[in-house]
Amino acid sequence: MLIQDRIREGLLLKAGLSDEQIAKAIAEERETGKSLDQVLVARNFLPEMRVLELFGEILGMEVRTGIDSTRVPGDFIQNVPVQFARSNHLVALEQKDNVLRVATCRPLDVQPMDDLATMMGCEV
Repeated sequence: MLIQDRIREGLLLKAGLSDEQIAKAIAEERETGKSLDQVLVARNFLPEMRVLELFGEILGMEVRTGIDSTRVPGDFIQNVPVQFARSNHLVALEQKDNVLRVATCRPLDVQPMDDLATMMGCEV
């Protein structure tokens, strides 16, 4: 078993999943190519907010329940196609010192973040 699988298993056990649920989730992740967070929510193993909190803790990312009072930076609006932002669940929160902070419900989907960094010409 890969070390990353053992680490994830430990975290999922901490979240309250059974050994059987963990094995099913990891197997489905490998078979389908879906990210682990998507599998956990789709199989109703954990509610989406709990998955986001868990991965936020693991990845050292802030988890927000909403972004209603956020003002999206103008550069994001001008440089990022609306369809790209919508289909990849991305919205800019702030841009400071050549770093763009974004909100997403898919923190493990790094390809859109890389694409966004290219579009914006800064670190995401």
